[in-house]
Amino acid sequence: MKVDFVYSAPYDSSFYRARFGHYTRDPSVKPFDRELSKTQAFGFTRKLYEIWEPKERAVIEGIERATGLPWKDDAVTCFVVNYAVNGFGYPLTLTTHEGKTEPSRAVLTLVHELAHVNLMYEGPGRLRDYWKTFHERYAGEDVMTRNHIPVHAALAIVLPQTFGEDALVSLKSRDAKDPPYKRAWEIVDNEGAENILKELKDWIKK
Repeated sequence: MKVDFVYSAPYDSSFYRARFGHYTRDPSVKPFDRELSKTQAFGFTRKLYEIWEPKERAVIEGIERATGLPWKDDAVTCFVVNYAVNGFGYPLTLTTHEGKTEPSRAVLTLVHELAHVNLMYEGPGRLRDYWKTFHERYAGEDVMTRNHIPVHAALAIVLPQTFGEDALVSLKSRDAKDPPYKRAWEIVDNEGAENILKELKDWIKK
């Protein structure tokens, strides 16, 4: 499995219009500049790829080992845009925040979102009962926290193996600003990443 980075001007422009108004008459709001946005995204992607490419195989294989879930496809498309507020897993999207995001920061976001892809979108339907039981167990937690417990468990294993312990510390520090994310990390730290994912692996073997 590999990640293919692409740029889509129509996709990026939809974020631009959502942020600045679809039919704005405000003369201070400039129209979406397709060529400028494309150039900005391409430049960012080149820097991102320099960091990502040497680690790609280790990350992809590491996530699969951590979760026990095989990737369904040989490649996943990752859209790199300028005007999305944040990155997300489906469709896999990273944002440059208009060129303000450091590629090293975006790489950590990419690993996070790939864990989502593997766990939430690539997992076989036969795990439906597992997820039902999982969410019932953590019913007292915010749904965002619940969704991120297995993701953070995978990251706790994969990041130190690929980008080093400092990368994990950096991501946890960043996530500490978001209460549901912070709580998910607390649960992973208390229960153990391997323990959380072991149950998932046991279900896969059924």
